[in-house]
Amino acid sequence: MAIQKPFTKVFEGVASRHQMFELFNVPAETHQDRVTGANYVGRWFEIQPAEYDSMLDLMPPLFQRPGMFAMSELMAGTVGSVFFEIVIFGQTRCFHGYCDLGDPRSPDAMRYAIITHETDPAASAP
Repeated sequence: MAIQKPFTKVFEGVASRHQMFELFNVPAETHQDRVTGANYVGRWFEIQPAEYDSMLDLMPPLFQRPGMFAMSELMAGTVGSVFFEIVIFGQTRCFHGYCDLGDPRSPDAMRYAIITHETDPAASAP
């Protein structure tokens, strides 16, 4: 069952390794959230390129495509961590997001949402 939620940037700036692991641990609001992972879906934030490489080396990916891979261990239900390496305005940047991998379009939709957000001048305005 695909969980439909909007994509949400949950941290401004580039998360350090410590901050990245803190952001991985989202408290579940209900027992159902713990089972389905619904409270994770759509959350994303920027990470350091070294952390992208580190996570790729941690365990074999569930899937890997150019500029994207998913951790083989799911968070809950069909929700898993997806890491993105995206070139934005000529600069390679890395991101982590939680996608409902029950929907095969979810990682591409998140990638599109990140690019849209990060290239929107209004998103970077104070």
